[in-house]
Amino acid sequence: MNPRQVEEYLEKLPGFSPKAQGKKPFSLEALERLLERLGNPHKHLKIVHVAGTNGKGSVIAFLNSILTDSGIRTGVFTSPFLCRKEEMFRIGEKEITPEMLAFCLSEVIRESELLKRETGLFPSEFELYTAAAFLWFQREACDLVLLETGLGGASDATNVIPTPKLAVLTSISRDHVQMLGESIGEIATVKAGIIKKKGRVLSACQEEAAKAVLQERCRETGAKLYWSSQGTRIEQTETGQLFETPEGKRYQISMLGSCQIENAMLALAAASLLQEEYPGISEKTIRSGLLRTSWRVRFEKVQEDPWVILDGSHNEAGVRAMADSLKRVVPGRKIRFVVGVLEDKDWQEMLSPLLEMGECFYTLTVPTNRGLDGKLLAEWIRKQGKKAQFFEHWLAAVEKGIMETKATEVLCVFGSLYYLGEVRKYFRKE
Repeated sequence: MNPRQVEEYLEKLPGFSPKAQGKKPFSLEALERLLERLGNPHKHLKIVHVAGTNGKGSVIAFLNSILTDSGIRTGVFTSPFLCRKEEMFRIGEKEITPEMLAFCLSEVIRESELLKRETGLFPSEFELYTAAAFLWFQREACDLVLLETGLGGASDATNVIPTPKLAVLTSISRDHVQMLGESIGEIATVKAGIIKKKGRVLSACQEEAAKAVLQERCRETGAKLYWSSQGTRIEQTETGQLFETPEGKRYQISMLGSCQIENAMLALAAASLLQEEYPGISEKTIRSGLLRTSWRVRFEKVQEDPWVILDGSHNEAGVRAMADSLKRVVPGRKIRFVVGVLEDKDWQEMLSPLLEMGECFYTLTVPTNRGLDGKLLAEWIRKQGKKAQFFEHWLAAVEKGIMETKATEVLCVFGSLYYLGEVRKYFRKE
């Protein structure tokens, strides 16, 4: 199958865990059976499995830079993508080619079709991507794979793996409550599903409810739990941050968001735990890796005069972190926001921290069937006493925002990744 034929096939599949004969929703049975047919490539890989609510992509980006600088051949599977499906699959920092992705997916699809005919079971679109990633990483003889969960943990497609080298939990907060639960404890229980028997687990600092869940899960599985320390910000500039560990070591990062120190500390701790098996990891490669890491649309500055910042914050905790970053990085500047969010989010609670600091809001409807009506969003913002204007397309909203934002002000474009990838392409002239 060529890339177009593969894309057409995948477009007909449900995104996650389809219901089929003898298959419960969010069961891993279909994927497990498919992987058996492919020779169980996931069982031949050494894996760092990363779950959590916010920060997964950034932690993986930091850790990938450290490992790559250490001479380690690292496979990376992250989701969702911004513009191209190939972004989800990388070795080091090089994306898979469209031709190689189509080749791997063709093999996966062929076996999936045979499985469906024989059993009535068939994997979802995301499960096929996951299988293709395992297949590619095995064939490319990756030394270590960094694997990000797609949704949750326990029943996520990536959780078909056996006990990983390391399970990493980023900060856990409320998101996807319809699927994961309303409380932090319920959500943490789902995320803790990546913790397996006799494994090693590294977690960021967590709320007490999440902390208790992780501790109990580790007791049940006999896993050893490590906690990441908190770093102290020493200096914040317009080009990066300097922070200090509890041991007194200082590190620089180029990422601007206030949450990135926590993410860098988690990656640093993960690298330290992996160092015994991968002695190429050194203080030098840790420092170089942290400093050169970047991650798209995570408080990313894409223009000056005026500043334009892109941020993929799409839940309450993420937006609070974004607001804190704006206060630290551009203190005293007036801020205008372009915003598009999904209707299944707690969007009123999510946007509340920005009402006081926002000079004006340009709203849009995110181009997906889950997108919140931008008109409704603008009306709600106006009822809170702020200026808001709805636009039919993100480009019109962004261009209006740039036109009205003075050189001394900031335009922050944030919300759903469903449109931010296109916005980034616009500014990067891609």
